[in-house]
Amino acid sequence: HRDMDRLFTELQEHVMQARLVPIGTLFQGYTRAVRDLALQTGKEIGLTIEGSEVEVDNAAVEQLREPLIHILRNAIDHGLEAKAERRKAGKAPGGHIGLKARYEAAFVIIEIADDGRGMVREKLLARARKWGGLEDPERLTDADLQQLIFEPGFSTADKVTDLSGRGIGLDIVRRAVERLRGTVSVKSQPGQGTTFTLRLPLTLAIIEGFR
Repeated sequence: HRDMDRLFTELQEHVMQARLVPIGTLFQGYTRAVRDLALQTGKEIGLTIEGSEVEVDNAAVEQLREPLIHILRNAIDHGLEAKAERRKAGKAPGGHIGLKARYEAAFVIIEIADDGRGMVREKLLARARKWGGLEDPERLTDADLQQLIFEPGFSTADKVTDLSGRGIGLDIVRRAVERLRGTVSVKSQPGQGTTFTLRLPLTLAIIEGFR
């Protein structure tokens, strides 16, 4: 039994290592995407990447590809202001997006942060009333209101564009992350920007490897 336990543990480690890849292989693919989207929108956008060496399950990399690009498109289309609007707000004309990964206990944390206009409570309340899924949205905290953007049919966009969503909401991002046994949350400050945080379990490599 001791020999079998040892062999099983070694097999787990080998399977996990074989499935782990640096998340930088995913992140680097967004450099050109952000550059192309900046040209498409006429905005000046800088992208910084941190934590490229963090390793995640290869299956997770493939399943995260679309959710992350969806968040980036929303940040560029709706979050970051045009140059003139940024100057008027006292900001540098060029917007910034940070893509970061790190370990935290038994989780991999992925953050996508922009320094754009952020989410305004009054606008979220107006959308919540129109959405109609709540009896008394005025009683919600700012944090609770911001989490509504992950609900089906809830959108803060003034108009549907071909760039960010084509009418598809961030609920698809939440579903994709939940399929990986993870969670996604958002934190925003008006005039300062918005940060999306994905929290994924490290144990995915072992769980998926022995299905």
